[in-house]
Amino acid sequence: MTKNPNKGNEMDDLFDHLEQYGIKWFADECYFDWVEKNLPEEVFRKVSKGFEDLDDPNLPRNIRRNFFNLIGMDRVCGPVHSMKAKQICRSGEFADSVIEKGDSVLDLGCHTGHLTTYYARRKNYISILGIDEAQDAISFAKGKAAELGIKNCSFEAIDFLSFEPLNHFDLVISTQSLYSITDLAKAAKVLRRITKDNGRIVAIEPLNSREKLNHFVSTLENHQLRLEHLSFVFYDDLGNYQGNPALVFRKNGPSKKYDLDTAFNLFHTHILSFRKILLDILKKSRG
Repeated sequence: MTKNPNKGNEMDDLFDHLEQYGIKWFADECYFDWVEKNLPEEVFRKVSKGFEDLDDPNLPRNIRRNFFNLIGMDRVCGPVHSMKAKQICRSGEFADSVIEKGDSVLDLGCHTGHLTTYYARRKNYISILGIDEAQDAISFAKGKAAELGIKNCSFEAIDFLSFEPLNHFDLVISTQSLYSITDLAKAAKVLRRITKDNGRIVAIEPLNSREKLNHFVSTLENHQLRLEHLSFVFYDDLGNYQGNPALVFRKNGPSKKYDLDTAFNLFHTHILSFRKILLDILKKSRG
């Protein structure tokens, strides 16, 4: 395990918050030794198999839901989420920066609520609802929020595509959730229905190709959810430098032109350049 790299930030330390969920940051592959020591062998096998199964686009929803229930259990969620601790932090910091005073917020695909409670603790002037299909993860989220004494957030186990509030939320946050919904057009319809006029959608998703980025943006824009911000968040987990697009859409917002191909090319070039720098440093350190 590596020492918290953000210690001393003016922002309330998100790493410290995540540690209350058993989530720790690892700079290298010593993570895997730590996980084997902290997860029973049978659970470790199930988790490994579950991640392999997630690559199957035809995986039945009940099997997918069972896997997320498994990794939402106490003493399992921490070790599993630790493989992407910096990604969680960078995504959470960006989403937190978009929240405005008085917002009614939906945290879509909140899982164990580790970011939901962070937003609620940081911004006690908002109300926030976290939803997820995984009932066990939601049960854990409720218990943890109560343990932490956070009262301006709530949780509900529900399928997002069945979610029905009308014009209710000022802000919807998705950190690695929307991209996994097979019927993105249907998800965009739900987003439009549940978001207030002029409301925003924050989406930080692993859209790791120009085609995926263009498809995601065009699908939401086809439902009058207009892209108003495009940037990228970068992170290094387990010695691997990566990044995700950070997108903000506005319901019925003005139409803006973004050159998504050029933006993605610059993003990809940055990733490759930084990886080369890290590799050169590693080679020099080894003599």
